[in-house]
Amino acid sequence: MTKYWRKKTVLVKLETAYGVDPTPTGAANAVLTTDFKIMPMEGNDVSRNLEQPYLGAQGTLPVELHTKVTFNVELEPSGTAGTAPAWGPLLRACAVAETVTALTSVTYNPVSDNHESVTLWFGLDGTKFVSTGMRGDCSLDFTAQGIPYLRFTFTGLFTQPSEATVPTPILTAYQKPQVVTDTNTTFSLGGASLVLRKLILALGNDVQPSFLIGEELIDITDKAEAVDFTVKAVPLTTYDPYAA
Repeated sequence: MTKYWRKKTVLVKLETAYGVDPTPTGAANAVLTTDFKIMPMEGNDVSRNLEQPYLGAQGTLPVELHTKVTFNVELEPSGTAGTAPAWGPLLRACAVAETVTALTSVTYNPVSDNHESVTLWFGLDGTKFVSTGMRGDCSLDFTAQGIPYLRFTFTGLFTQPSEATVPTPILTAYQKPQVVTDTNTTFSLGGASLVLRKLILALGNDVQPSFLIGEELIDITDKAEAVDFTVKAVPLTTYDPYAA
């Protein structure tokens, strides 16, 4: 039976206990993604290094098995003040805290401790992939005349795939995005308004698998936020980057 890559379902749910599958549902935990890629079984091979009476390759044993996924999500709020966007759990699993002020706002800020994690279910035309304990990294991409994106890379613990149905996704919580244009976007630096072509804000999380006796987890061990942007050149009297 042929499997069709275009028939994909992605569900993600925050874990209450690390590495324990919280059972995502299609109604509450579906993710609207673009450019989804999965590396379902990453890791290393340990050679047995057997003494052999003949020439040939050594047998190996797989270790440190984990799953990696990358995908984009359109950066658009929920549409209701004080209501978290549907992509909120993804950002929270990238060492970011979510603060909800009812009827007013939802804000996000990087945190150094108590990092949250998610479980991901990925359905590929009848094949179900599950990865628990996922944590990741994210960058925000604003390119003129393009859709603004959250670009995610996640690493999680490996689970043997199976032939099983993933619940039908309901994606109505995702709003239609606004394009990055002069009408929708402003940019200033040091008090100077500049003409922006592209801006990328990266969380810079250092995501490391850790496989020890008594503990297997995906950890965020460090971070180094960075911003990269391209603007039209202006006179130094307008903005002087060298002095800055």
